Amino acid sequence: MILHKFKNQSDLDRAAADLIIAMVRAKPNAVLGMATGGTPVGLYQEIVKTYQAGLVSFAQAKTFNLDEYVGLPVTHQEKLPQFHAA
Repeated sequence: MILHKFKNQSDLDRAAADLIIAMVRAKPNAVLGMATGGTPVGLYQEIVKTYQAGLVSFAQAKTFNLDEYVGLPVTHQEKLPQFHAA
């Protein structure tokens, strides 16, 4: 097992985004399992930055969005948005 240690959350988010982006570049029709919740927000923001810069396309990729919040009412604290777009 290989463990990676990061100085901060933003370094981790960038490294994780780079792994996903590399996968999609190598296999444009990749199937990705993407988590919901607050934990991956920074990761997704990094992916969006790369996409908006025109450096990766997700046109052929497919995702399965894993939702551990299924069944909770929309007003439940865990379902409320935790971030705002810049």
